[in-house]
Amino acid sequence: MLRPMHIPARILRKHAMDVVPSLRNQTEREVQREETILKAAACLIARFGAAAISFTNLATAIKISPATMRKHFTDLDALIGEMMRRHLSAISQAIGAVPRDAPDRQRKQRVAYIEATRCLGAPTQAHLILITYRTILAEDERISVEEIRNVIGDTLGRENPEGTLHLLDSPCFDIDQIEAMLTAASTARRQFAPPRTATPEPPTALEPPAKISLDLPKISRLETQGGPLCQPRKLQPRDRPERPVPDDDLQRLLADPRGPPASIAALRSALARSVGKQALLLEKRSKNFGAAVAD
Repeated sequence: MLRPMHIPARILRKHAMDVVPSLRNQTEREVQREETILKAAACLIARFGAAAISFTNLATAIKISPATMRKHFTDLDALIGEMMRRHLSAISQAIGAVPRDAPDRQRKQRVAYIEATRCLGAPTQAHLILITYRTILAEDERISVEEIRNVIGDTLGRENPEGTLHLLDSPCFDIDQIEAMLTAASTARRQFAPPRTATPEPPTALEPPAKISLDLPKISRLETQGGPLCQPRKLQPRDRPERPVPDDDLQRLLADPRGPPASIAALRSALARSVGKQALLLEKRSKNFGAAVAD
């Protein structure tokens, strides 16, 4: 028997909150407890790693029951996902605090990103968790995290958002080195970019093909209904040989009113003479016909 597929509790809770918005309401005490859980969890996960910490052990370390902790976060994926979203929201606020009319605004926004993600030259605990566990987070939690991160990347580097964030997340580069590398990459991209081709014109409507007129001779109705064009050409006397005529002796024997000849021998001799004469006549006439065709 197939085992039923269980939907994770974090997905069910999200749908339940969408259907019943009052489930999102929290008291002041619950808000403070949630902040405590996130702060303590960020410290422990950044130091020991998420793989070495279970949900129950984390609740025991924070001195709350697992049931109370599940009231705020159903599992570790929900906890880490909420931690990343809050960290990215704080980065967005720091970037948005740069005035719109500030000179060299994009550079100042990158400086604000570095200040919000680094502490004493190293990534903060929340940012270290973001860099380490962003790609292995559960898909339903990763989607919302990636949406916020993509918006930040487009703000800091529209030509290459992912490359800009990668440089900003590297603690071995300061802002001057990052700006120099971004400028060089932008210059190289423009220099080696393929030339823009002209926009092709939209295809025009196909014109109907021109009518082809053939100047053929007119044929009368009489010619198409048994006229001269429909009649076969008659052979001239020169074009065809004459039919051989039976020998006179043979005709006389066959036309004798008294009946067939008296003896078979007389008929055979008459037939032999007739065949010999006809062969000579045919040979002569075939020669004459071949000469006429050659002319």
